[in-house]
Amino acid sequence: MPGALFWLTFTLPKKDMVAHVQQQIDVMRLVDARLRPAVQIDAKSIEAYYRDQFVQAKTVGALPKFPLAEVSAKFGSSSPKKK
Repeated sequence: MPGALFWLTFTLPKKDMVAHVQQQIDVMRLVDARLRPAVQIDAKSIEAYYRDQFVQAKTVGALPKFPLAEVSAKFGSSSPKKK
């Protein structure tokens, strides 16, 4: 079903749906804040990802060219970008 029509099939009032979505976002933020500091990505894994996924996508023309050092720096960041 297309996006907006999907919700029309439920009898959940809009305010309840909004509250549910907000609760899910809060849980995601809590899990992220609790687990993100424990996640460590080693250089070997970054290089493998860069070689196997990123380089293949850019050779097809789907992505602009970025050097490994720039991509590694983004993976090494332990704090999420603030919106």
